[in-house]
Amino acid sequence: MKKLIYLILIIFFACNNKKNNTALATTNSDKDAVRKAIINNYDFINNNNLSDSLTFNRFKTFYSDSFVLGPSEGNPLSNKETILEEWRELFKENKATFDLKINRVEVSGNLAYVLYHYNEKLTNIETGDLYFEVIQSAIAILKKDSFGNWKFEVLRWN
Repeated sequence: MKKLIYLILIIFFACNNKKNNTALATTNSDKDAVRKAIINNYDFINNNNLSDSLTFNRFKTFYSDSFVLGPSEGNPLSNKETILEEWRELFKENKATFDLKINRVEVSGNLAYVLYHYNEKLTNIETGDLYFEVIQSAIAILKKDSFGNWKFEVLRWN
């Protein structure tokens, strides 16, 4: 089912790129808002203590209620609370830092996709020892909510 959603989203974006659709015209401010939403998510991780429950609850607001994670292996995960609870457990013991580079932003109406890559480091909070470091490429699909905020709808990295 989730693979079908991915396919539909890819077709949707491909079709909208070929049409001259003034109703869904993209402005630079749309792209800037999406770019800012991605950067704010990773800046929040870099600048906050996500081992704190209240802070982590604020972090969860970057993700839509229908958030789907497409892991590099296995089936997509579609329960936001379960996905983010696993991240919370990781952040209880480890501090994450991200060096982010956005490569492409495309917006169509209330949907956008972003291609980017990052260098991620996790260090143990107590000892300062490096837990792991990885360079990843990612694609995120964001959706604008009823308040005009861009939120992660789908995230996939390699």
